[in-house]
Amino acid sequence: MQTLEDQLARLKAPPPPPCPPAIPVERERGAWWLMAAAVLLTVSFGVMQRGPYQSARGGTGAASFAAALTELRMVVERDGLALRLRDRATCGVGERVYFRVAGDPSARLTLAVEGPDGVEPILDFHPTLQSQHLRIDDGLIAYEFESPGWYQFLLTTPEGAALQSLTLEVR
Repeated sequence: MQTLEDQLARLKAPPPPPCPPAIPVERERGAWWLMAAAVLLTVSFGVMQRGPYQSARGGTGAASFAAALTELRMVVERDGLALRLRDRATCGVGERVYFRVAGDPSARLTLAVEGPDGVEPILDFHPTLQSQHLRIDDGLIAYEFESPGWYQFLLTTPEGAALQSLTLEVR
């Protein structure tokens, strides 16, 4: 018969393995710096190959640069709630939409709507880099639909280049 000490000795875990050998730091550091230098050269060469204001999509010029920074968002007021609208969304006659815009602060933009009654300018303004609601004094700018049809809201430059648009169907 085994004693209690024999049973406890049998249940003990084996000693832990010895520590692994230390990795030479100098070899890793040399490879790391070489890799970082290669990435830095590749990125800087790619940046130098692009012209000023060339977008990642291949467009060039100030209009392409402004379009990359420009954002137009719209919400509709329904039952006291503001719901964000996507392109080709549906609204109802009598509903109001509000605008949220971001863009290059040095640019002057025009917000206009093209609908069943023709083209109607809404506001000329200088945007901010952060998306903000369009306001006049203390009030939000809204557009109320008076007749059914298709409405296209456009953000354009003074030269007439369309930067962003959002199309809605009103029933």
